[in-house]
Amino acid sequence: MKKAKWGQLALAAILLLGVVGCGDKDKEKESGEALEVIKEGDYAALLPYQSSDASIKHATLNTNMIDTLQIGTGLMELSKEYFSSDTHTFREGEFLDFDTLDAATDQSSGLLGRFNKKTNSIGLNPAIKDEFPVEGGGTVKIGASDILLLDIQEFDWYKNGELAGLSLAFVLNDEVGEENNTQRIREDKMDVYAKETVRKAVNYIRKKIPGVGNDLPIFVALYDINSVDEALPGTFYQAAFFETKIDGDFYDIKENWVLFPTQQATDLDGATAASFDRYKAAFKNVMPQDVSMIAKGHYMKNALQELRIQVTLHASTSGEVMTAVQLLNKELSEFPSDYMITVDIQTDTSHVGVIQRDKGAKDTNVITLM
Repeated sequence: MKKAKWGQLALAAILLLGVVGCGDKDKEKESGEALEVIKEGDYAALLPYQSSDASIKHATLNTNMIDTLQIGTGLMELSKEYFSSDTHTFREGEFLDFDTLDAATDQSSGLLGRFNKKTNSIGLNPAIKDEFPVEGGGTVKIGASDILLLDIQEFDWYKNGELAGLSLAFVLNDEVGEENNTQRIREDKMDVYAKETVRKAVNYIRKKIPGVGNDLPIFVALYDINSVDEALPGTFYQAAFFETKIDGDFYDIKENWVLFPTQQATDLDGATAASFDRYKAAFKNVMPQDVSMIAKGHYMKNALQELRIQVTLHASTSGEVMTAVQLLNKELSEFPSDYMITVDIQTDTSHVGVIQRDKGAKDTNVITLM
């Protein structure tokens, strides 16, 4: 299990992309320029891009990039149900700047700080010594290093140059206690805490942040940082859409990640597990060199969306590498085309290639880096 601690895992650099409007030139800046998307269905980024000291201060914290990147891409994908990528462009972190979040190491202020009626009434993290029931029975008191709300990541959606909505990912940790001696907060109580935290944050944003108000749609998704394996990201598990000031209804998101080859993968998706075993065997039966091969499967509602295969070669010549890449590309036909596949190939010392096949496609895109 990943043990999330303040200062050890503060996720996702929150960037302030401010815009100042005054006169014709500033109006032009406010409407912005949309960049061209790399892949169909993606959101286009809206210029100008301006970062604040929020990104610098967050960058000083030890960030887990597996989760940081997955939170952003996952939040974008979930947001498409409410903010179409055909009509909306995005900026990031315009409103929740560092002063608002204040991820200071003493947890004394800001939304990410600890609640204190006198000194930090907006704090969303529980106070030290607050008690929570834990799995297996009993209760635990919150300690100085126990943080339940690790971060809030934000995307801002624009339509025809006007702000049209927000999406927020609340990054949550339900494990408390010291390293190698952790306990998990009881699921029902963590659920209550998470939903109360979201509602407090949404109310704060509507009341205190200019430009949002009571009618701007806000999509919220809850992300559990803890996973079954250190190599896997966490998962989004619930979401709500606050269309106006009226409270949003939460619903389940059935997302999970599985590591191949494992028994969990075989139990969940025996067909893909068998395909992976044959893919790996096909390589070993042709190439004399040793190879390390693992995969991460991304599932939504138990349906495989993407398979990411990591291959490490112990090759010593360019000919060996080229043969290996060609073989890995040829044998991708072992997998059906109803999900995306990425094969990332490296040697002991270098990254040498990437193979990608889009969902529904027969052809692959191969890039060699030699």
